Amino acid sequence: MTTTWGLGLLVEAATRVVLVGTVSLDTAAALSPALTGVLLVMLMTWTASYGRRAGEARRAAAESV
Repeated sequence: MTTTWGLGLLVEAATRVVLVGTVSLDTAAALSPALTGVLLVMLMTWTASYGRRAGEARRAAAESV
């Protein structure tokens, strides 16, 4: 889970660098909060899904014992 969050945040940072280099600074600053919001929603959704699947696997393993 930590690896996924780390990679997601690195992708966000790289995207910001590309934005600053390709669009005006005002545009990059305006897009920045949206970029953060989208990334965090994606990562939180993935985390919830991962936790749900891990819990189900744990319960299935406990029932089979």
